[in-house]
Amino acid sequence: MSTTERERYLAALALVEEARRAERRRVELEREAQASAALLAALAAEVESTEGDLERLRHVTWEAFVRELVGDRKERLHEREAARAAAELRHDEARREHERRVEELETWRARAAALPAAAAELDEARARWSTARRALGDAVARELGELDEGEAALARELRELAEAGDAAAVAQDSLRAVLETLRKVRNWGTFDLLGGGAFVTMMKHGGIDRARVELEEAKQDLRVLSRELLDVGVDLEETEIELSSGWRFADIFLDNIFTDLSVQQRITGWQAEVEALLADVEALEDGLLARNADVARRLDAARARRDALLGG
Repeated sequence: MSTTERERYLAALALVEEARRAERRRVELEREAQASAALLAALAAEVESTEGDLERLRHVTWEAFVRELVGDRKERLHEREAARAAAELRHDEARREHERRVEELETWRARAAALPAAAAELDEARARWSTARRALGDAVARELGELDEGEAALARELRELAEAGDAAAVAQDSLRAVLETLRKVRNWGTFDLLGGGAFVTMMKHGGIDRARVELEEAKQDLRVLSRELLDVGVDLEETEIELSSGWRFADIFLDNIFTDLSVQQRITGWQAEVEALLADVEALEDGLLARNADVARRLDAARARRDALLGG
């Protein structure tokens, strides 16, 4: 049975390697097809431009009549016709090359589409052969057992890092929403300083109310992020930012330059606090991405070692 499981494993491994080669080629052809499509568009514009030059020369104007008398118009018309013919030739060649590349791309796309199924089959075949190989109880079997434990731990860490990364992205979006609202509030505050009146003051405080609601939503997202980070051994302190409203009465009913300046300073301070918090979360996400890449490399190395042992 071990021989049969080994053969199935090697066959599945070969299929995956072929599908991975197809995927790499697909990516290359995608880039080439994009470049050839851009070239084709540029050449089409060139053909259109030369056609426009020809139309202008063919149209009889007083200037064209004078040039025809001295022989210049016919010469220029001949030059433009030659330029158009050359542009059309380049365009046709580029179109044929682009169509060839797109056709080849479709072929490799079809081959690469087999990768998920081939990878799933390989995982199953690898697990069966690994189980059969460990049953032999030799040094290779013991190393395979250690690799099992290591791969499981790395795979679990990758999942937890991905969940933390998703939570960090959500928290960033929430904080950016708060900042955008505060930016608008600050603009209303600037108008208020210039004598905007009661309407501007009310708009400013309406914006502050929206920012307060958005900040609470951001705090909830940050709490989710904090829980996810604990799974990967990172501690995130809870934010203490608050958008207080105790001075609302004074700003509305005792409206003057002093109250407006005080409120504007508070808005500026809130912006700075949220920007600093956003920068911290962005830096945190960068760290998660770097750690994710490191764990993925280690997992790939462990799997490569397992494949080397199972294929030997």
